[in-house]
Amino acid sequence: MKQAFFVAFLSLAARVNGQVSQNATFIAGEIAQISACGLSCLEHTIPEVGCTLANTTCQCSSSHLVTLTGDCMLANCTFAEAIELSKINAAICGLPFQSHNKELRVMTIICAAITYTSVLLRFITRLFVAQTYGMDDWFILAAAISDAVFTYYGVIMEHDGLGDHVRDVNLEVVPQLLLGFYIDENLYLLTIGLVKVSILFFYLRVFPKKSFRLLCWLMIAFCTANMLAFVLVTIFQCRPISFAWAKTSMHEGTCLNYNAAAWTNAGVNILQDFLIVVLPLHELRSLQLCKAKKLGVYAMFGMGSFVCLTSIIRLNSLRTFGMTIDATFSNVPITIWSTVETTLAIVCACLPAIRAGVAILFPTLKTTIYKSSYFSKSQTQSQTRLSKPIILVSHQVSQMDSRISGIDLEPRFVTWRILETAGLEPLSPAPVKKDEDDKMSFVSFVSSVTLSRFSRRWGIIRR
Repeated sequence: MKQAFFVAFLSLAARVNGQVSQNATFIAGEIAQISACGLSCLEHTIPEVGCTLANTTCQCSSSHLVTLTGDCMLANCTFAEAIELSKINAAICGLPFQSHNKELRVMTIICAAITYTSVLLRFITRLFVAQTYGMDDWFILAAAISDAVFTYYGVIMEHDGLGDHVRDVNLEVVPQLLLGFYIDENLYLLTIGLVKVSILFFYLRVFPKKSFRLLCWLMIAFCTANMLAFVLVTIFQCRPISFAWAKTSMHEGTCLNYNAAAWTNAGVNILQDFLIVVLPLHELRSLQLCKAKKLGVYAMFGMGSFVCLTSIIRLNSLRTFGMTIDATFSNVPITIWSTVETTLAIVCACLPAIRAGVAILFPTLKTTIYKSSYFSKSQTQSQTRLSKPIILVSHQVSQMDSRISGIDLEPRFVTWRILETAGLEPLSPAPVKKDEDDKMSFVSFVSSVTLSRFSRRWGIIRR
């Protein structure tokens, strides 16, 4: 009854306003397709924006009406009814076609190329330079795999219409798009969490101080628990679970306020980024380095601040996330910034290893900071020429960290490990003359380091 009244009323109003008969008939035909729930929402929302039921020109020019009607439809009607009303509104108002699909495709290709090139270079460097892999490498590999699946579903969604208004998308593919969003939400959380754990394991590889390692393990537990908690929240956001992507065909189901969950996760995510960036600053401040080389170390370990900045910028895209009918168009900003964030996170985690490989493969790119040394000026030239043996010992001791971790090393030895891992010290210096004094000094150094580590472990040396 109400639908028939609307059709008759608006058809008459179109003729009274001087509109041609063909246009009035078209409008009446479109209105006849609106569901009873949709007409009920329009009956309440149109007067709220100061328009009359007969003035379609006023209605089409009001963006606030679209928001109010969308909220009403999401709260009281089915998702399919809301999409149909959006299509009818576009037809009556003659809305132009808009799309960000091409921009999304270009962004996806660029970010994927940067991400997987960084991971490949990292593993090549580990294979040919360090000749060993650590837990940080395996976690970054897991993050890269998760990001690859994230990219795969992103490409599928772009093919189905991500970036277009939902009114321009075939209703039959909407469930596939919603399923893609559902999967990528989980993969985003998983990727970011794995990258953070990888960075913290990298800290464990570099810094041997026992108290610092304890803080790293606590942060690993915090990041892992947060990742698993929000992944579970995302998986079970709707009841039944399938209602998250089958809203167009299912009429019974409820979902939690995922927008609030997304804001909570973003806040915790930024806090974790900040803690990971500032965590090694105290250790780096105590290094005995010249100013130029210390700035290089700070820059290398401070790359995570870019990820933190991206997370903050991403907050703006959460305003309408999960709260709009036009998800295929409105979720473009959060899709872009989530992809950029995962890319920057993986690249920043890989940079130290890549930098170390570049220092070896392209020695001409080494800056003059390599000419300086962390040794004090009072040390002899023969001690300075022992850089290559010291680096070799660093590799050997690094492989023993799992057995004798937590033992404080000599400060200058820790400095060499940090410079080596960050690629800020040449791993293959020019050949030097190996006289008997150098050999004896090297043997003495190796003996002192080895004895110091194992004696502290087993309590042989009395303090």
